[in-house]
Amino acid sequence: MGSRSPKEAIIFVLDIGASASEHVYEDGNSCLHNAKKCIERIIERKIFASAGDEIGLVLLGTEMTANALQYPNISEGFRIANPSWEMMKIVQEIKGTAVDKCDWIDALVVAMDIMQTQTEGKKITAKKIVLFVDPDNDVNEDKLKTIINGIQKLEIELTAIGVDLFPEDEDGEGEKMDHEDIIDNNGKCSEISDLSGLSRRQRGEELMRRIINACEGISCNFVDAFSQLKTYQMKAVRPTPWNVTLDIGEKIKIPVALYKKIAPVALPPWQKTVRETTERKIGDAPTSESQNETPSNVRIEQDRVYMREDRTVVEKEDRIAGYFFGSTAVPFNECDEEQMRYKSGEKCLNILGFVRCTDIPRRYFIGDGCYYLVPQKKFPAAQQVLSAFIKALKDQEKVAIATKVYRKDTSPNLVALFPLLKKKYKCILVVELPFSEDVNEFVFPRVVPEKEEPDAEQLAAVDGLIDAMDLTKIPIEDGSTETFRVKETTDAGLMYHFRCVAHRAMHPNDPLPEDFPDIKAMLSCPFQSNANYKLALEVVKDKCKLVEQPEMTSLKKEDQHKRRKKSSDKDDSNPQPSTSRDGVNAFISDTNEEISIVKNTLVEVGTVKPHEDFTALVTRGENFKTVCDQMEKVILKLVLNSFGSESFPKALVALTTLRKSCVQKDPGIYNAWLPEFKTALNDRDRLNFWELVAKDGLGLINSEESPMSAISQEDALAIFKDSKEVGGANEEQELDVDDLIDEM
Repeated sequence: MGSRSPKEAIIFVLDIGASASEHVYEDGNSCLHNAKKCIERIIERKIFASAGDEIGLVLLGTEMTANALQYPNISEGFRIANPSWEMMKIVQEIKGTAVDKCDWIDALVVAMDIMQTQTEGKKITAKKIVLFVDPDNDVNEDKLKTIINGIQKLEIELTAIGVDLFPEDEDGEGEKMDHEDIIDNNGKCSEISDLSGLSRRQRGEELMRRIINACEGISCNFVDAFSQLKTYQMKAVRPTPWNVTLDIGEKIKIPVALYKKIAPVALPPWQKTVRETTERKIGDAPTSESQNETPSNVRIEQDRVYMREDRTVVEKEDRIAGYFFGSTAVPFNECDEEQMRYKSGEKCLNILGFVRCTDIPRRYFIGDGCYYLVPQKKFPAAQQVLSAFIKALKDQEKVAIATKVYRKDTSPNLVALFPLLKKKYKCILVVELPFSEDVNEFVFPRVVPEKEEPDAEQLAAVDGLIDAMDLTKIPIEDGSTETFRVKETTDAGLMYHFRCVAHRAMHPNDPLPEDFPDIKAMLSCPFQSNANYKLALEVVKDKCKLVEQPEMTSLKKEDQHKRRKKSSDKDDSNPQPSTSRDGVNAFISDTNEEISIVKNTLVEVGTVKPHEDFTALVTRGENFKTVCDQMEKVILKLVLNSFGSESFPKALVALTTLRKSCVQKDPGIYNAWLPEFKTALNDRDRLNFWELVAKDGLGLINSEESPMSAISQEDALAIFKDSKEVGGANEEQELDVDDLIDEM
């Protein structure tokens, strides 16, 4: 079992006073509006992350005072608790006030006091205070050193969002100061003379900058905050290792651990997210009792009932598992299931051998992710042995092939072990490989006919377009950058799902929005405004012109349309019931003309149209004996796998085609196979098909039909006499059984 994920507590300090409500940024929104949007997005992220984090809210600039320290114009928005949609609604309903006295340092002290009192006894691994305050306020600078020491003692991470406190210089680094340079011996801010000539906003920003710097905190503006909060974070889960012994031969055994590096993210099932709605009114301020209440999960029970045809319930003790093979239900009890299960032995990771890296194409990578293989921490010697093994694989450009059994007696998997050397660590990348049954081979026709191959100018135009759309070199003001990096590209579908859930939670009666512009922009083409891209696109349009081809029609098809039109005119005057055969023939004719445009390359005789495949292969000049062997196998397969006599007509047509070709080319092939075919039918109780063979006279090829045959006409008919004797014996046996039943 892996250790529990870290749990953090966050307190938002939100300024709702006059300065925060009136100060407008370049985007046209006030400081309060942007701060509320940031808090809402953080709460959404915490709800969907389901990490067990807790959040609280302190309001600065309220008309009333409601805090334990009795600092004026400061109130507790809601106590520290797990994030919920009620908290979202509380934040949305917050409105600005006309209060001008908003000391954000006092609000910081109140937040520190709440953090200390309300997290006492809880397993909190990280404490954070986020300031959403407007610095254009008068503040009390007394005892700043005590406040900073308190923040450091409580190990609180301080963050200020809304202002650029540390603008980057030419080197890309903001100005930093030492703690001793910020606070003097009296606990006040040093260099007061430097602040005296500044405006109230500049003085507040400078004071906030020095406190953030002293506490080693961070700050950012709203633009950067929105860009970081536009995506949702999934639940943080500590990786659980799969400990196993890596066997290389009989003597080398290395204790290793596998960690899943990449795995597809699945949405949580709705059964686990259904919660009871609380009865507390949304607008009311949360109380200590209501905040400590945890919504209980609604228990969802599912049951499956089996009924007979007369609608009576089949009890569990009367049921048994089974599988359908054709129309026959074959029962399997638990003992049968246990005996059928493949016994692979204990869990293991055994090296089978080594191949070159180029021998494993990337298309053979399957599975639901990849793993990192590292030595187990409690075995120091394993690190040295595995390091040497990784280096040897890298030097020789080899990949190890191994069998992986995850648990005792589970199905084995085939995996490839790739060496991975980084600057800070070495490990092995484990990727699952397919078995031969998992690989589907396809044969496709040429994409472009030889007479329509692109010329050099067309190829150069397409190469230029590809170069202009290089995602690793997106032009920006200061050079180029790479976009759609895996670590930076989020799942737009997943984000849209979360956004819709949040919208439904906050607006249950409103329709879901059709689109979110910011999510749509996540997968937009970054080259739309690039001049090189537009130029390269025009060159491709000029060099590779697309000409619309007229619809391919034939005189036969036009005649059919004329006949249908003439027939429909007659039907209008004298309606008669139409036969389905004419319609089917017309449909088949039209379909064949359309299918002939794109035709797959024929490789062997198939079970769909075996007589056509056989004729095409023989006409193409393929080896006659090989094609006959394929035809014989297909005929036997059609007969033995037929549901009743459903596939008998197709098999009979194929057999007729095979016999006719053998009469002309080599009757010995047909004469040698037919007795074996009869024996197989007799063993599998399919002599009813043999009766059709005898009825159509598809027996052995005699010398009168083909001079290449040495079998007389009497010997050719003898194969059917034997079948009659067998059939008569079976009938006699069946009569004996019937008589026995009558006697009983």
